[in-house]
Amino acid sequence: MSTHRSRQGDESTLGQWPQSKVIEHTNRQGLGCGDLLAEVRSCRACEAHLPLGPRPVLQVGASARILFVGQAPGVRVHNSGVPWDDPSGDSPRAWTGLDKKRFDDASDVAIIPMGFCYPGRGRGGFSATPGSNMTCCPR
Repeated sequence: MSTHRSRQGDESTLGQWPQSKVIEHTNRQGLGCGDLLAEVRSCRACEAHLPLGPRPVLQVGASARILFVGQAPGVRVHNSGVPWDDPSGDSPRAWTGLDKKRFDDASDVAIIPMGFCYPGRGRGGFSATPGSNMTCCPR
């Protein structure tokens, strides 16, 4: 049984989780994990609407046992190409107890943003890509 320790220190049961789980790493089109990752990284669907151009930032490895799904990358992450390579990565590293080197290792940790590229800034924070059809990596 897996448990979660809250910030207050109490444990709550998350339910029965298998200690090891084999996941089939192909999608409906028959693409393997590596093929799908290459397709995402080559995506140019929103190129005309992205202020810094397309640069999908994510890390995925077939053996990763932890998956974080977060917001679209910021400017610093866009420039480095490393997911959560900014202060927003401090909390997840602390939660997992992993150092930066291991956290940045795709064979241990997968990190996928809801929007793969830096969308620009609007009033009050990140913006939806103006004028785009809001399709991120269309397949």
